[in-house]
Amino acid sequence: MQTQEPKIDWNLVWSFLSFGLISVGFWVFVVEIIFVDLHGTGLFLMSAGLLLLWVMYEEYKERTKKMNNETIMHLRLVNSEEIVADIVDETAESYLVKNPYVVIEAPECITLQKYVPFSENEVIALKKMHIVTLTALHPEMIRYYRNTMDIGKNSTKMAMVGLQHVNEMMEEFIHDGIMPNSNINMIDLKSFPTSNTLH
Repeated sequence: MQTQEPKIDWNLVWSFLSFGLISVGFWVFVVEIIFVDLHGTGLFLMSAGLLLLWVMYEEYKERTKKMNNETIMHLRLVNSEEIVADIVDETAESYLVKNPYVVIEAPECITLQKYVPFSENEVIALKKMHIVTLTALHPEMIRYYRNTMDIGKNSTKMAMVGLQHVNEMMEEFIHDGIMPNSNINMIDLKSFPTSNTLH
């Protein structure tokens, strides 16, 4: 039976090295000040440590961005619906997705429309048995998804304001015993879009 060699955690190594350089540099700088012998060694060591920390931080940001992009996937369902969503977790039976959008294709544009636009649940479960394929997305599609999501947040808030006004009108009619036009609940809310279109 072969034993697996332990892997070196280089992030931890570089962290210790950078903090070590900063600590040693600080104390060398203090000693230089006390003995009025400023050769700049302490400042050099601290600068090297800070530079190493900055490089590690930039690498961490890039790695996190890549990981976040990798969780945004394209799902095709058994009913032919195509969904773009952020997969945050999974169980034996379901994928737990956040901010799902339905892909609507037209000859000259692609539209992303909210899958469950007025749900209070931030994360919903999609049964694996209803999913035909699960694939990665092109970076530009991920970018478009994020932009659509940001716009959709404001659009949904506006739609809720309009819906609140409709509800207040309906409740006034009910309270006063008035039977309004049956189309009162069909008030046009198209001015509060919940989708975005890529031309």
